[in-house]
Amino acid sequence: MAATLTKAALDKVFIGISKIQLSPVGALATTTFDNADEIYTVKDSVSFSQAQPSKTEIKVDQMSSAIACTYDSGEFTITGKIPSIAKEILSYFFKTNAAAITPITGFTKSTAVDLENKVINVMVKITNAAGDMAIVIPRCEFIANFDWTSTSSSAFAVSFTATPKANPDNKGDVLFYEK
Repeated sequence: MAATLTKAALDKVFIGISKIQLSPVGALATTTFDNADEIYTVKDSVSFSQAQPSKTEIKVDQMSSAIACTYDSGEFTITGKIPSIAKEILSYFFKTNAAAITPITGFTKSTAVDLENKVINVMVKITNAAGDMAIVIPRCEFIANFDWTSTSSSAFAVSFTATPKANPDNKGDVLFYEK
């Protein structure tokens, strides 16, 4: 039998992000992301990571080595920062307060948000910088917070944490595409 793990695998390297698109949860179709919302993130702020699995060894009194092991998947999160406080971003990621805001001199527009958590369930598509590969997560839960750590050198940001969830369609929790 021919080897399947070869140097040719190095031709499929996913680097950079050209697009992050969000679409309502539903059945994944060919056109799901054609008119999807798109978020723009601070350069190198996006992190896509899964912790190592945890292992539980099963041992017996009569032996020093394990007779079996069980594994639990590690926590999987995606984080990033959106450098905008546009009303559309605030309304998408936070609960807005419909109460009238008292105008202040010199400003004509306002948006009021409440600091309680707003959980957003979406499908996510991340396309690499070259545009020839994509990752799709059919079920992903987003939650956002405000972040402005360096006021003189960074934009006030909406930071997000996203947690991929099990795909009830049983067709894979993380889908990888290539041209």
